[in-house]
Amino acid sequence: MRVVQMQAVLRKLSKGVLLLAVLSALGVTPALADTITVDENGNGFYVSSQPGVPPTPIASATSGPLGSFLTYFLPGVAVSGTVVLTSGPPDSCPGLPPSGAPGCDVLTFLLNSLTFVSDPLDTLDSLADSPNFPGPLLGPFAVTPETGPEGSNGAFYAPGQADPGFAIGTDGQPITYNFISDGLATVPEPGSLLLLGTGIIGILGLGKKK
Repeated sequence: MRVVQMQAVLRKLSKGVLLLAVLSALGVTPALADTITVDENGNGFYVSSQPGVPPTPIASATSGPLGSFLTYFLPGVAVSGTVVLTSGPPDSCPGLPPSGAPGCDVLTFLLNSLTFVSDPLDTLDSLADSPNFPGPLLGPFAVTPETGPEGSNGAFYAPGQADPGFAIGTDGQPITYNFISDGLATVPEPGSLLLLGTGIIGILGLGKKK
C-alpha cells in the first residue's frame, strides 16, 4: 500500500515539475510575498519576490529609538506595535503585554525601526539578549508561537493590515517576516523559493482535481 502511495506522490511531483517548466516558458509565476528575516545577532535581510533581485542586507545597531537594544532599520515605515513570540516549556511567558513578557522574545515596530529583545531568562549570549524590556510595551500587540527545536527556532509572521509590522513590499504585496530567535539568519535564494512555491502549488492543484 505504501509503495502505491509513494508512486502516486512521485507522479504528482513529476507533473508539478512539468507545470513549473510550462509556467516558466509562459512567463507566469505564483505570487510570493517579499520577506524580511532577522535574527538575535544583528543579521537581517530583505528578500524580494521579484525574480533576479538579490537579497538586501538590513542595517542594525545595538541601540535605537527605544534605548540600548538590538535595533534593525527597515527599508520603509511599518505599523507600530509589538509582536511577542511565545515559547513552550521549559520557558514560560507569565507576563503578557503591556506590562512585559519575561520568558518570551519581544519585537517592537516603531516607524521604520524594529527592536529585537530576546528571552532575558536565558544566558546573555546574543546581541538581542537583555535583562530588561523596552517597556511599557508599545501596542497594538500580536502573539505568535515559536516553532522548531531549541537552538534552532523562530516564527513566521504575516501581519494583517492593522497588525504590528504591516507594510507593503516592493511587489505591492504585504511583507511577511521570519523571526529567528535561536540560530543565525541565512539568505534563501529567490529562485529556490520560486521553485518550491510553484512545485507545491502544482502538486496541490493537481491533487484537488484527482
